[in-house]
Amino acid sequence: MKLVRLVSTGCLITLGSAAVALAQFDMQRDTVFQAQTGSGIFNLRVSGPTAEGTELMVTIDYAYDGAGGPTALIIPVFEKRGQRGVAAWFGADAAPISQGKGLISIKCKYFNDEPGVPPETTTDRVSFWIINQTRSAILSRTGFVKTIKWGSPNAKAVPMPDLAAGPAVPQLSEAQRQAEAKRLAEEKAKAEQEAKARAQAEAKAKAEAQARE
Repeated sequence: MKLVRLVSTGCLITLGSAAVALAQFDMQRDTVFQAQTGSGIFNLRVSGPTAEGTELMVTIDYAYDGAGGPTALIIPVFEKRGQRGVAAWFGADAAPISQGKGLISIKCKYFNDEPGVPPETTTDRVSFWIINQTRSAILSRTGFVKTIKWGSPNAKAVPMPDLAAGPAVPQLSEAQRQAEAKRLAEEKAKAEQEAKARAQAEAKAKAEAQARE
């Protein structure tokens, strides 16, 4: 399965070809959003994160009414109240489900080894989206208030690349500079010799042509 990542711009998240607004959750301990359908997520349990703070396992009960077909996918979305774009720092395998009820576990990852992602962060809510198999429609969203600490203060931040600076110019040692200067001088001398030889050949050919006239 491919790792699903959500890339947000403002309050919008692109999922396949569909752009949908993130749910704005209230601060309460029970389910804060429940789709008005026969599908939903219940009983969130979290195991982890790992010692590095980059992976954890979520376990949930689900109910799927088959509105989007006989099978669907579930993806978790981690958020932080008052801060946009946090969801793009996380990823998880989309979990396939079938119509009916069941229990699944999903491994989730925090990408703090990528440019622009802080070494550590704390999310305070997680929502679960049930989407169709083509990933073009959200069938249900269920949100939970859940505080999770991710990452580690010992992790090294990866800065965003400076696109305006252009490619870095390699620094040459003194020996490399001397070797490069010698190479350029040899190429120049060779080019001058070739030019001189061509001039001499042209002059000789011209003289021979005049002698034949």
